[in-house]
Amino acid sequence: MFVISSYESVILSRTNDAIKNSATNVKFEDYFRDRKAVELQFRQAVIARWNDQPPLHATLDQFHLGRIKIPESVAEKQLSAKIQIEKNKEEEFVQSARIEREITSVEVNQINLEKDRLLRSAQAESSLITANAFAQSNQIKNGAINTGTLDLLTSLEITSEEHSTAYTYIRTLQNRQNLGLSVSYLSDDNIVKTSAQAS
Repeated sequence: MFVISSYESVILSRTNDAIKNSATNVKFEDYFRDRKAVELQFRQAVIARWNDQPPLHATLDQFHLGRIKIPESVAEKQLSAKIQIEKNKEEEFVQSARIEREITSVEVNQINLEKDRLLRSAQAESSLITANAFAQSNQIKNGAINTGTLDLLTSLEITSEEHSTAYTYIRTLQNRQNLGLSVSYLSDDNIVKTSAQAS
């Protein structure tokens, strides 16, 4: 009886050692998500430990992973680890959102700068086109005036430079907006006639 009891304690001792040593390689979540694999791992560990020298003359018939009791300290550590993981995820999200906002702000700033550049460029180009058009219109207008004046002077048979200058001067005065000027022509009705006196 003593021998059987001693042999049984050796079997239990080796079994406990095998399970404890093998349990260090099992993830906490696997006890709940992959119980069959954990059960098989423990079974193989127990059989291997029984076969260590000196081998035990025993056969492992059935092995079942029963109810797993998690110590309070381990449960608290697991809960703390889960909370920390969630906090880390939250911080990553906050940092990612901040970076995204900064990138968006830079992109918006670049778009606004490009818009301002295009607007200034368009305004400068518009001003240049307007100035060129104004200069060209004045050139055409002045050319037409010169041609028309020359044709008029030619048709009136005004050939002297003095008469041409006088005509141009009078025309210039007439075209001034803030100058009131009217030109009239002399006729027999508005000439005061005088006669020579006998001495």
